[in-house]
Amino acid sequence: MGLVFVWVYMGAIAWIQFGFCHLMARWFLGATGTFFGVMRPLLLGWFVNGLVLIPVVGALASAVAWTAVLMRVLEEVDGIGRLEAFLISAGINAIFLALLFLLPH
Repeated sequence: MGLVFVWVYMGAIAWIQFGFCHLMARWFLGATGTFFGVMRPLLLGWFVNGLVLIPVVGALASAVAWTAVLMRVLEEVDGIGRLEAFLISAGINAIFLALLFLLPH
């Protein structure tokens, strides 16, 4: 039962993260992609979060890899510039990484 809860919880967190990044790109940068157009490649690349299983540096390695995936998808699918895509993905990932370490488990 606990494993099902973790899967649902992580799925919800992923949707919130995807949606927030896409909304930031649409509202502030005039992105042209759709939410489901962004969602498809992001769900395919989400497996890089499996790096979190590496002891000591796993969370940081996962955050760096996920930033690269998210940046590339925002750049290609939403049609925004590389720097803007990097700033959105790095900012959102920094917030989610800080929440991971600050909120009690």
